[in-house]
Parts: sequence; C-alpha cells; structure tokens
Amino acid sequence: MMTNGSDNKPVYQAYSVLLASASRQTTAALTEHFASWFSTCVVVDNVIDVAKAMKEYQYDVVIIDPTLFADHTQVFEQIQAWHRQYSQVLLLIEQDQLKSVFTYWYRSYASFIITPVNIQQASHVIHHCMRTIQQNHKAVLLAQDFSRHHSHKIIGESEFTLALKQSTHLRCHDTTPLLIEGEPGTGKELVARRLHALSLRDGPFVPLAGHISQEDTLEQILYGQHRNTMQSKVYQPGLLKRANGGTLYIDEIDNLPIGVQKRLLNVFDTGHIRPVGADYDLPIDVRVVMATNRPLCDQLVARSPSPLLGRLYADRLTVIPLRQRKSDLKLLLPYFAKRLCRDLCLPLPGWTEEDIAIIRDYHWPGNVRELKNLVENCILLKQSPSDYWLRTHSMSYKTPVTVTVSNGMSMPTLHEDHQFDPRQPHDYPHNWTLKDVERHHIEQVVRAHQGNRSSAAKVLGVNRKTLERKFKEWGKVMTLSDKTAFFQ
Repeated sequence: MMTNGSDNKPVYQAYSVLLASASRQTTAALTEHFASWFSTCVVVDNVIDVAKAMKEYQYDVVIIDPTLFADHTQVFEQIQAWHRQYSQVLLLIEQDQLKSVFTYWYRSYASFIITPVNIQQASHVIHHCMRTIQQNHKAVLLAQDFSRHHSHKIIGESEFTLALKQSTHLRCHDTTPLLIEGEPGTGKELVARRLHALSLRDGPFVPLAGHISQEDTLEQILYGQHRNTMQSKVYQPGLLKRANGGTLYIDEIDNLPIGVQKRLLNVFDTGHIRPVGADYDLPIDVRVVMATNRPLCDQLVARSPSPLLGRLYADRLTVIPLRQRKSDLKLLLPYFAKRLCRDLCLPLPGWTEEDIAIIRDYHWPGNVRELKNLVENCILLKQSPSDYWLRTHSMSYKTPVTVTVSNGMSMPTLHEDHQFDPRQPHDYPHNWTLKDVERHHIEQVVRAHQGNRSSAAKVLGVNRKTLERKFKEWGKVMTLSDKTAFFQ
C-alpha cells in the first residue's frame, strides 16, 4: 500500500477504476473520496457504456451497480467475464438488499460497497480489493520464479532413468506413503515433485528437511499448535494441514526422532492429526513421500530402530547415482547449460565433445548436484569444462616429489619434473630441427591436456584447424576413434 505524504491517504497510482452507477449521489460520494487514489477513474451510468469502456481499456477494479443489468444471471456472467480479464469487481448494494444478494451465485466472486456510501466501509473494501490484486500478482510472479529453479522433469535416457520414469508414472496416483532412497545429490526431491505433478493433486507440494532433531519442534511443525490465550483460542496449522490435498516430502527421515516416526505411522493409518496442545483431531488428505540418503539392504533395515524404514522398505523407489548412468550426461549437460543461460540471458557456450571429454571417467561423488555446479561455474567464468576441470582439480602435470632430510643442516634442492608441464622450457638435442622442436612441443601440450586439442590450441595460441593440419602433416590424421563421442 502506498500513502500520500500530505494527507496520509493511501494511493494506488498504478491502478485504474471503472465506476458504473445510475445514482449521482453514489457516484459523487465515491469520486470525491476515492478518485484521487487511482491514476484513472472513469464514470459511466449504463451497461452499454460499461461494455464500451471495458473494450477500450483494461481496468483493474470495476465498481458497478448490479441493478443496471436486466437480471442476476446476466450479472453473474458479466462478473465471470471480468475476472477472466483479471479485473476485481465491487458491487454497489443497498443495505436492505444485502440479505437477498447473499443468496445469489456471485457472492464469492465480488465484494460489496454498501449504499448510501459509508466512507469507512468503502475504504476497507477498496483496501481489501487492492491487496487481493497485489497478492495475485505476487503469486503469479512467485510461481514463475519458482519454476525457474525447480522442475519435475527427469532428464536422461539411460536404462536406470527410463525405469525410474516408468515407476513414477505407475506410483503417481497412489495415496499410500512412499520411500525414495538414493545418495545425496541424485535428485530424490525431483522424483517426489514429479510424483506430485503427475498425481494432479490440487494441494501444494510441501518439502521438509528431516535434520530438525528437537521432537517438540518437529511436532509443532508437522501437526500445528493449539494455544489458549486470555482472549481466545488460537490454532496455528502445521505442514500436514497446509499440505491438505497435496504432497508432503520429508528428507533424511533417518534423523527423525523415533517418537515422531511412530506418530507419523499412526497418521498414515488413521488419516487424522492432533495439534500440539489440542484435545481434538483434524482430518487430513496428504500424500507423504519420504527420502533417505543411506543405501538400504535387508540386514541394515532389520537392525535399524527406525519404524518408518521397516514399514516402507519393501515398497520403495531407488535413484541410481550418476556414476552408474553416465550416458545421461549427454542430456544433463546441455539441459543445465540452456537453463542457466536462459535465466542469465547469456549465449549458449560452444562446447565441443573434446571440451567435455575430460569428465567422462570422473566418479561424481556429488552426483547431479555436483554436475550442475560445474556447469554453472563454467558458464559464469566463461571456461570450457576441460579448462575449468584442469584448473580446479589441480592437474598441474607434475610428478610427485619425495623429500628426505639428510643429516646435514640444509635442505636439499628440489628439482621438479617438467616433462608434462607445457608452461616450462625444455632442453632439446642440438641436432633437432625447428620442425622437430615444434612437433615435440605441440605433442607435449596436447598430452598435458589429456588429448583435448581444443584446449591445447588455446594454450598454443593457434587455431584448432591449424593444429589439425600439423597432425596431418606428421601422418597422425585424426581418425574416427579420435572423434568418438564422449558419452558412448
């Protein structure tokens, strides 16, 4: 809400109002007090002018007397049409008509300004209307911003990924609790979001990290709290109540206190929760999806004190680590690159297969999360994955040096082996020609860059085509095996 510094009146200078009433008294009262609040305020007195005004301009608020229309059905249809145009509607209703108006369909579609106009009541209604408009705008923008960073799309065409996609399709409409197991960074929350999206449930997706160890705090977070104050009783809903009709995702369930786990099992069986401090139960309709980072087996689950693992272990989804499905990299890498470049309005990087071949044999302990971070750093630093990899993983082409302290008082001089460091000078036999020296140096640089000729060309300060021409002259024509795709 904005305020005018001179008289402290709230003003909505970025919004417009259409006022339609046949009563001059009502029109005068509203325009006198509220016209200055808005940048545009148009007044009409019949339905024809209302339709004409709505065609010529997009009004944020429509204040209208329903008696201008022939019947209530026409009013209801027109209010729906205005809502589709993202306009809020306020009806001008006489005091003695309120009882009959509340019986008609459009009660939930519009608020009322009572006539004759009461300035205090009208101000309250207009403030509430403007808050609704602003909250709607925020909700749309928050949803767009959220979609930029969260997705339920599972990327990859490996055997394991295809099986996981099929499993989510088969399990999406279940209402029973589900367990997802997988290493950190494999995308367990992504799988849970996909299950929620495919289920078409109307409620929200609510995530909760299971690292909260205080049992009392978790009880309040999950079930809500009922407090008796001096004036009244206050109920604060918990996540299970707020997720009604949707999905609650709980990560790291191994860390949940045993008492909380047992009460959750009771919630699964009864479909009711009891807020902390309350003496009543509330019904809920929530699909609970849980996740664990521990690789599970029959022996581990049998020894585990967790009742949730024992209950859900037999019917679970497993997310395979990235190192076991490296063929997915060929889709994951461009997916993350396109997504980040779109968000930052940056051009797509022109990476070649050689630029990314260096990460082929990496173990990926951080799984997909680590891959995403690597792509983001490469784009922000304007480096290819191979260049970034060589720099951050300290591949300095140096052999290990063992230092032994002798009985003397001084340390021995260390001589580093520069055999694979293209940045250091080399001593060549005096009978070598310039072409021999050039060839030897180029081959050393290419070898130092793990065979990545694009990166080697950058270090040598020549074009990639020039480097290829050199190898052809030396009889080392690049064969199909040299160009073998990184992801095969």
